[in-house]
This record gives sequence, C-alpha cells and structure tokens, in this order.
Amino acid sequence: MTELLRQRLFRDVHLGVLRAGDRLPSIRELARDLDADPRAVLTAYHELERQGLVNVRPRSGFYLAGGGRTPGQGSRREADWVVELLVQSLASGVSAPVLRQRLPACLGAVRLRAACVECNADQIASLAGELQGDYGIEAAGIEVGDLGLSAVDQALADADVLVTTPFHIPEVQAAAQRLGRPWLSVSLRRTLFAELTATPNRGRGFFVVADPRFAAKLPRLFASTRSVECPVAMVVGWDDLDAIPETAPTYLTRLARERLGDCPLTRRVRPVRRVFSTGSSRRILSFLVAANLSARPDAGVPA
Repeated sequence: MTELLRQRLFRDVHLGVLRAGDRLPSIRELARDLDADPRAVLTAYHELERQGLVNVRPRSGFYLAGGGRTPGQGSRREADWVVELLVQSLASGVSAPVLRQRLPACLGAVRLRAACVECNADQIASLAGELQGDYGIEAAGIEVGDLGLSAVDQALADADVLVTTPFHIPEVQAAAQRLGRPWLSVSLRRTLFAELTATPNRGRGFFVVADPRFAAKLPRLFASTRSVECPVAMVVGWDDLDAIPETAPTYLTRLARERLGDCPLTRRVRPVRRVFSTGSSRRILSFLVAANLSARPDAGVPA
C-alpha cells in the first residue's frame, strides 16, 4: 500500500495535479477508491510521513510535504517519476531501449481532433484547453443545444472523438451512435472540490466563471459532494469580484482567467492547470495510444 501511494504521489506531482502543501485525499476516500482497509491506508500515510513525503496536520488531514522550490527540486522529481515509469516498464517485460522506441509510436503517429460538447462556454474552454495542452489533441467547442444541426453534425463527423461531461452523456452518446463516432465522458478530480471547502478561518468558497449558464449549473455540479458546500458563483462582467475576501478559497475557470487578464484577483488566485480526474486522464490516454498504434503501417499485421 505504501509503494502504491508513493507512486501515485510522484505521478500526480509530475502531472501538475499536486503541489507542495496540497491536501491529500482522506483515509476514507482513499480506502473507498482503492477498495482497501482504512487501517492499511493510515499505516501507509504514516510511513510516507516518516519518509518526508507527507505532512500530518491534526484535525485537518494529510498534505503533500515540501515548501519553497530549491535548486534541482524539479529535476529530482522528474527523475523519480521517470525511474518509476522504467521500473514498471521492466516489470511488464519492456526494456528501457524498447520503451524509448515505442513511446513516439504511442503518442505522435497521428494528429487527433476532438469535439467538446457542453452547455456553457466555461466548460467547453476547459475541456478544449486541457485536451490540447496535456494530450496534444486539437479541440473545437460545440454547444449541446446545437446537436442535430447539419453544420454541427458535419463537425462532429470530422472529429476523431466526441468529449463531454457526465451531465450530457445521453445527448452525446446518441449523436455519437448516429454518426458512428467514439465518445468519452470527462469528470473533475475530487481534490478540486476539497480546495473550495469552507473553513472557519477562510469562510465560504467562491467560483468565478465567464458564462452565467455555468454559474446556474454549479449547484448540480456540487450536489454529489456532500462534504463540500456549493461555493458562491461570481460571473465576470456581472458581479463585483472585488467583494471576494482575499482569504476566501477561490477558483477561476480557465475562460474567466483569460477574460480578466492581469488583475489583483488573477495574481492572487493560483491557476489550476489540470481539472480532469485520474480516471478521465486514463480514458483519454487509452484512446490516444490506441488511435496512434492503429495508425502504424504494421497495425493488424501478425507478428
């Protein structure tokens, strides 16, 4: 269990999902996600604390250790992640030279295009931006209300995959089946909600958006997170963002940050580079690798 958690920490740090000082999943959450005994998770956390990877804060939880960035820290983290990758590769029977040859074929053989389908500009921008930035998938936005229009159907047919969120699976699944295209559903990582948890010292959280339709959707988005109260929605150009307390937990969508530009709020609130859950990332990468491998000249040729 300790080794499994250590590998997850290295992976999430490398992907930018975790940073020093970030709160880690609770013992109950991890036990549920890993189908493990909570006592084993607690023991693993304390072992990682002994190794200097985790800090325990009484009555608060577990946090990723580390503070200011020191010279060589990024290189060491990258080296640790690469070592873990190579160890797992060797355990699967793939040597380092073979892995080096296979990676380009898995990631760079074809240029994929995605159609991001949602009901508001914030989520469309978030889906498209992360697909392009983290996976190299060209992405275009489609309003869910426009599904069925001839021009939109053509754009969907030209895409390699349709991507949406759990809220619009029925509509996108129907469109994908009608057009004969694959589709994926992307969910948000749980720690994103935890970062907005209200505390006596910091008060209630704020969620700054660009599209008022996303503001109206937030209560549904947070309905499944019993431990996190829905934050106050603020719309760029509509609400007084200066009224947000400096100490309040605050999240800015990618599009809201883009529209605000350089201002005290965007300087104060740390950008969240990645919002996709680990499961979503795995599904995207599985599709990406499968599409690239199937495009190889020798694909389908018996070995």
